[in-house]
Amino acid sequence: MTKYRAEEYYNYQPVKERLYNKAIAGEQFEDILSEILDEKNLRMAYRENKTNKGSKTRGSDQYTIEDVKCTSLREYLDWMLYWYLDYQPKAVRRSYLPKPNGDKRPLGIPCIRDRLIQQAMLQILEPILEAKMDKHSFGFRKGKCVQDAIEHIRNLVRHGNYFVVDFDIKKCFDTIPHNHLIDILWKNGIRDKQFLAILKRMLKAPILENGKLTPATQGTPQGGIISPILANIYLNELDKWVSSQYETNPSLRKRGREWFRRFRKTNLKKGILIRYADDFVILTDTEEDAIAWYHATQQWIKKTLKLEINLEKSRIVDLRKQKLTYLGYTIKGNRLGATIQEKSVKGLSHKQFRYTSSGLSDKLIEKVVRTIKIILRLLKNECNPAREMRLVARLNSTILGIHNFAQYATNCATTLWKIYLRTRLLWYKTKYRKRDATTYYTDTFCKLYPDCKEREPVFSIRKVTIFPIWKVQYQQYPFKYKDYLAQPQFQSENAVLLEITKLLQYPVPHQSMEYNDLRISKYSAQRGTDYVTGFPLPAYDVHCHHIIPRKRGGLDVFNNLVDVSSQTHYLIHSTTPCIPHYYTDVMLKKLNKLRIKVGNSRILHSVS
Repeated sequence: MTKYRAEEYYNYQPVKERLYNKAIAGEQFEDILSEILDEKNLRMAYRENKTNKGSKTRGSDQYTIEDVKCTSLREYLDWMLYWYLDYQPKAVRRSYLPKPNGDKRPLGIPCIRDRLIQQAMLQILEPILEAKMDKHSFGFRKGKCVQDAIEHIRNLVRHGNYFVVDFDIKKCFDTIPHNHLIDILWKNGIRDKQFLAILKRMLKAPILENGKLTPATQGTPQGGIISPILANIYLNELDKWVSSQYETNPSLRKRGREWFRRFRKTNLKKGILIRYADDFVILTDTEEDAIAWYHATQQWIKKTLKLEINLEKSRIVDLRKQKLTYLGYTIKGNRLGATIQEKSVKGLSHKQFRYTSSGLSDKLIEKVVRTIKIILRLLKNECNPAREMRLVARLNSTILGIHNFAQYATNCATTLWKIYLRTRLLWYKTKYRKRDATTYYTDTFCKLYPDCKEREPVFSIRKVTIFPIWKVQYQQYPFKYKDYLAQPQFQSENAVLLEITKLLQYPVPHQSMEYNDLRISKYSAQRGTDYVTGFPLPAYDVHCHHIIPRKRGGLDVFNNLVDVSSQTHYLIHSTTPCIPHYYTDVMLKKLNKLRIKVGNSRILHSVS
């Protein structure tokens, strides 16, 4: 949501459409750097970074986004331009993320300056490279998610593609060759040599670990903003190769009995690849094709992409006999004649129809059980009311999150009931130690679980209803290929957007980056009106007022700023104000509140 809002405010949609359409037409991009260094793009990079949790993590220089917020707009733009002209990346701080199996996943945390530069690059690269991406790639792409990939696999299984080749690439992000990646970007139309040189220096930034610098000879470090899209375009070569074998092969357009005989005489293999980042599977309808894909893909990835397949984790799965575990779900295909629960599938006769069952993976179930047990133990023994309320909110958000993820699995109700049974002892102890004497039903609970109020044994803690973990119902996921350029559904009014576009042309250069960014957010939140009078506020007359002045400790934060007209701003600070005749009691009340905060006295209603 925040990303789409930023695109609205900074009028990014026309830029995105222009770059995307040029890439679709096959045009070359020889001056990307000028697009990246555009003032609106650099300001949008700041906004995107400050909403990212990673921006609060310190890099090798120990700075975070909080240090950039107090920088003036002019200083920020000058710094960004200077860094690009003589770009020398700082070291990437190495950190490790623990895995459930005891291993550690290496992360590379760039300094905040490099994060801002990478974000500015990403905003221009994304529409260009999206035009080149295969439709079966679902990871780290706008409008695509895990459920899209799972539902597409289920659709293919329904058509009889029971054999799945499940691959695992060894340390994909850490072993991508830099020169080969640059060559692929060049082949996809990125022909700006200065930009490619900057990108290559960025990829070769040294790694700081335990006080020692190690040169980076390969890989795009996980933790970098630009890493996912670079890995996606690199693995897109794999998508195109698999697709060329069957799905998009021009010689196989006409289908029929004679075509099938000719196809079987070639070295081509029937199969469709589904990829989410570096996790991918290939589905086919025969065991012979599955074995051929298993060996051919290993060789092609090693020879062409210079990557290695993890043979211990790669396997061939017959979904009629085994379950496929993929992206937190399990999938199994039933044989012909099994009980059909999904009767609404269109375009399939009864003979063609296969029923697929799905559930949650064992690893995800263990993680959910472990998380709920930790929260319940803390909640059971907590005595502080404020901390108790935070734990209740955390418990409810965890339950709601697993409901939203599990509701698209056919076996969701059974799976969540098992999770409840594994944690019920803690549920009982928490319930009888912390529950309210009278159960309260919050509006949120009644909206999410309308039929649960009378029939299920729910309880409340401090007047907040605890969501029932077992209460979930299967939902058919509405899978469809989404348009990258589709507009979001929550756009602001056109008149307000037009004024925001004008407001961007009149920044306050000596004020901080945060002030200039919140000035726009406040204008949108107030729907383009004066905070005091409610009258329409044109862009040229916007004054962003600090409710608590800086000299009294006021900060550049959202709740301490309001957008007012120049006349209202004068009335707030004036010691001898003269109130216009059109001021109502409501307007005067708002004005007096602002005057008191700045140290002025209340004023009575008088006619100017």
